[in-house]
Amino acid sequence: MPDEFKSFILNLIGYSGTSKQSQFLSIWDGAPISLDRKEVESSSLSMPCVSIIGSIQDDVIASFKAKDIKDGFFERILFAIPLKMEKKLIGRKNPDDYMVGKFHSRMKALMDKVYESINTVELPLSEKAEDLFIDEVNKHVKPSNKDATISGILSKLDRYILRFALVLEISNSFFEGQAIKHISMDSMKKAIMLKDYFFSNALKLNHMVLNVYEDNSKEGKVFQVLKKIGKREFTNKEFVEMANKLNIAKESYVYQLLSNTKLAHKKQKGVYETDVLN
Repeated sequence: MPDEFKSFILNLIGYSGTSKQSQFLSIWDGAPISLDRKEVESSSLSMPCVSIIGSIQDDVIASFKAKDIKDGFFERILFAIPLKMEKKLIGRKNPDDYMVGKFHSRMKALMDKVYESINTVELPLSEKAEDLFIDEVNKHVKPSNKDATISGILSKLDRYILRFALVLEISNSFFEGQAIKHISMDSMKKAIMLKDYFFSNALKLNHMVLNVYEDNSKEGKVFQVLKKIGKREFTNKEFVEMANKLNIAKESYVYQLLSNTKLAHKKQKGVYETDVLN
């Protein structure tokens, strides 16, 4: 268990992590896996399930995704990006120990119930839930055919809708003391809402990736402009003029690139300095 999610990701996207990453891709698809290690006996898992959770800075994950080999690994991750990342004042108020204890005991009871049965149970979608699912997935066809990036995200989220609906149906039925017959329309509605949330966050991350790539990469737009300017010290006017000359971007976006980049820093008003030419 790495102490940082960053370490886990680095182990998977590096050159030596290719085989590990492919194994996690197979696990996500529910494919059987075999475990062959020198220190233990070989074994196999017919129905593997791995839950991975961690936190990481948005610019770090964006820089990782910018270097991705485009095999769908990052599209399988569900990103929860808070709307505001402001540090808040702390106080003396302690968490409600009773509520925390109640939550843990109820969740343990749910998991115990799930593990009671060693047999696999197949839950069908109700007719209305199936109609809702088909309609939603069909809405993804047009945007997917227009954009390969969107297609990569939505193709994974189509599968996640079913997984969300399954988790919601089981947990709701357990906590309400009802028998589980099928995936209800209510669970499917909520699953689609979750899909919408994670889709919007995937788009946010893609926007961050674009900014990281263009602002700070040696293949990015800022680096191209700085190399063409060819001076350690330059003005924002020189940067805009060179960006226009290279047909990099519109003027308003050029200013945004210059203000966001880590390849140059402001020395004084209107004057910037860079070390990339060293």
